[in-house]
Amino acid sequence: MLVREVMTSPAVTVDEGQSATTVIRLLDRFGVTSLPVVDEEGRLVGVIGEADVIADAAVLGEPLRSGWGTPPRACVGDRMVRRVVGVDADTEVVDAVALMSRTTLKSLPVLLKGRVVGMLSRSDVVRAAAVRDRYREGAEAGAARWC
Repeated sequence: MLVREVMTSPAVTVDEGQSATTVIRLLDRFGVTSLPVVDEEGRLVGVIGEADVIADAAVLGEPLRSGWGTPPRACVGDRMVRRVVGVDADTEVVDAVALMSRTTLKSLPVLLKGRVVGMLSRSDVVRAAAVRDRYREGAEAGAARWC
């Protein structure tokens, strides 16, 4: 099975100039843990996730307290991780899962011809496995199953 068959697409992306507040709202709205950061041509330049904006999330709507760092007006470019790992849309899912396991990444940007076309998360893989298992159970109806 290929990553393109399992990934969430299109990817919700941001650019370096957007605010951390925008990222917080997008993470919540789409129920994802990270967003690819892209340039004008849709090429991957970084990733920004919950861990990168959590201090900003803690102070939204609250007066800034001593020791909390910067106000939530920080830009994506100030917070994102620039050294990122992505996978090609034609990568085998098993290889992408091995990469996630080795690096403890929760999700990977998916690229096609150098541009971000989706995201592959652990949830996407679990969902695909559940669908596969439901299909198999239907095909094996009545057969004894042992764990």
